Amino acid sequence: MAKLCPHCEAKLPETGDAFCSECNNALDEPPAGSQQPGRPKSEAPLGTGEPSVWYATEGRMFRWLKFAWDDDRGVIDAMSGSVCFTGRGRTLQMARLRAAPLLVWVIPWGAVVSQQGVAGVASLLLGDTLVLLLAGAGAFNYLTLESPLTYLVLGLLNLFALAYWPIQWVQVDYVDEQGNPSRAYFTVGSALGRWAGGVRRLLERFGMGATWMRAVQGPLHLGGMTQDRSLNVGLIMTPRTRITKRVNRNGDVNDPATLRPMLTLEEFFEGNDVVGSMCANCTPTPTPREVYETLRRIRSRPEVADVRVQLQMFDDPEWPFSDIVWVITTAEPEDVKSWFAEYMAPDECWFGWYEGVQMERVEVQSDYQPVACWWD
Repeated sequence: MAKLCPHCEAKLPETGDAFCSECNNALDEPPAGSQQPGRPKSEAPLGTGEPSVWYATEGRMFRWLKFAWDDDRGVIDAMSGSVCFTGRGRTLQMARLRAAPLLVWVIPWGAVVSQQGVAGVASLLLGDTLVLLLAGAGAFNYLTLESPLTYLVLGLLNLFALAYWPIQWVQVDYVDEQGNPSRAYFTVGSALGRWAGGVRRLLERFGMGATWMRAVQGPLHLGGMTQDRSLNVGLIMTPRTRITKRVNRNGDVNDPATLRPMLTLEEFFEGNDVVGSMCANCTPTPTPREVYETLRRIRSRPEVADVRVQLQMFDDPEWPFSDIVWVITTAEPEDVKSWFAEYMAPDECWFGWYEGVQMERVEVQSDYQPVACWWD
């Protein structure tokens, strides 16, 4: 079968020319507007088609010494039922978000050694110290320790460095295609774009924090331009909407006859900022984040299989309340209690489920037992 030019579909001769004799386009280049290999077809691209968005993992974001600001660069696209980051080396499918995206400031306290040079607070302070030492040694004509100009120049250089560094990121907690909870960070690659509010517009693309994974119909405003787009990326849901739907899955959670919800730590604590929703009578009362970190450390112990939060009631309009946590473990109740800080320790710990209380089923492996941690 005769070969055709991919640009103009003209019939090609049998000889292996590099260019089409009709349109003069290179035969080894894809036609304009064709889909690039390796990139999924986007129903509604949120990016510009340029590698304008930087992606970083949590590990890279908080590393003291790193050799690049990002793990990959690409674009954010709205795919069917999800949001997708397509980079040069990877594709990140965010099928569902676990919490509202956040605008976070990440200060590079250590050093970032990249192609653009060395950055980071530590390296900046080192450079300032070197300049001051040279000024004190008389290496400069005008920059001396007695001259205010020296400190003005250093201050301006430091401000310029801070403005140039990508320290503002969008934190996205999502569930990947395999159902695993993950966290990613995104920012605008251009320094000018970051100065012009590009990171906040990137946050808007993920849902402006309060609402996320929502179905957007009609005009979409991006960077001052209005484009007719339709984004089918899931359900509108705030943390409170999510927890309300979850805890009432079996009926009214405030009805004692309703099957008691047994929430994972992520279900109870993600998006929870209501002090007193757990450990309300501890002195001082810990924040939900402090309790969350403690219970996550307990869950990570080798003798622990799982940690669940049993919901008691939802009489506070802000967040449901719990006074009991179940630790699935091979350890003794006394040992479990010792894993908590003294001020946060449960009032009682014991083996075995509540008798006469119907609870959602939690898998307990062989040789493991449920240990209750109860706060008065």
